[in-house]
Amino acid sequence: GVALAVVQDLGLTDPPPMAGLAKGREEGEADKVWLPGRKNPVDFRADSPGLLLLMKIRDESHRYVQSFHHRTRKKGSIRSVLMDIPGLGPGRRKAMLKQFGSVQAIGEAALEDLQAVKGMNRTAALAVHAFFHPAAEPPGDRQDLSLPEV
Repeated sequence: GVALAVVQDLGLTDPPPMAGLAKGREEGEADKVWLPGRKNPVDFRADSPGLLLLMKIRDESHRYVQSFHHRTRKKGSIRSVLMDIPGLGPGRRKAMLKQFGSVQAIGEAALEDLQAVKGMNRTAALAVHAFFHPAAEPPGDRQDLSLPEV
């Protein structure tokens, strides 16, 4: 369904044929092939060459994605931008993601909202705010560093 919606949103004049493949719910139950606009799945025998081909394609795509995922995790390339913020450990990162739901929402949060996260203090909240808003000065933290006239 999601793939269909994406193809429709793209407005393709000649969209590719699409089908969904669902594993059987019960042990030994054949996989089911669903076509757009059909209420019931296409009826294939469990040993049908067409169904077996679709299952092999699915299994190979899963194998490829899993091996790619394992390689990238092993290399350490899957990481959060939150790891680049000094003084922000895994506990605070997790608490912020739980509170805000995404890194983007954390970046858009006000300083007061960052401070309200469980486990956060003003120093950590300032570090997060400054990371996402490098040009902005946090409210109430400006110090007058000008020299008095002599």
